[in-house]
Amino acid sequence: MEMSLAHNKSFMVSSELLMAYDEFASFEHGEKGNIIDFIQYAYHMESPFVRMYESINDRLQKIGEIVQIKDERAFQILFLVGTSIKSVDDDELAKLEAEQNQRMQSQIDSMISCFLSRIQNNYKFELYITYQSLFSEYCSRLRSKVPFYIDEDKALKAMETKVKITQPSQDLISSIERLRKEIFGNNTHYAEIIDKKVSKGVEYYAKNFKKG
Repeated sequence: MEMSLAHNKSFMVSSELLMAYDEFASFEHGEKGNIIDFIQYAYHMESPFVRMYESINDRLQKIGEIVQIKDERAFQILFLVGTSIKSVDDDELAKLEAEQNQRMQSQIDSMISCFLSRIQNNYKFELYITYQSLFSEYCSRLRSKVPFYIDEDKALKAMETKVKITQPSQDLISSIERLRKEIFGNNTHYAEIIDKKVSKGVEYYAKNFKKG
């Protein structure tokens, strides 16, 4: 049954489109095609494996039996799902190998988080970062102090304005959390990777992260 599913690639995003994103284009590996296939089988919302196996561990296990990846390091990294590889301090050779593993893990994590957000859920993701930006603006206004030198009427009006924007701020939190769940599902590790990039600001995102 699973072998027949492995031949179904009609749902997959084309290689040409994926290579338009730096996270995929910059990844260099002899088994790049198989690794990307593994990612799409595991995380594409139209993947038959996603539909059949709700548990990410069960899903990865089944895909791992089908998609042949000879590089043991890459194969293991695809199964980590948020578990960091720790470096070894007492052995230089082991330390170097661990650093290489960490670099590969970072690259694979970036591809998966990019796929979940900017490729598979592009419009929702645009709204997601817009809500986050708006929430930051609300918080900035709420944190700003009312100048002590202004008259009482203006001070009261300024505080009333803060009270008025408190509720929209709380509503935004619900919207952000809902979109986060819709985009990333239970893959919180990859959501955190994306959030770290978005938290660097809109200018950083526009320059280094967003694709038109």
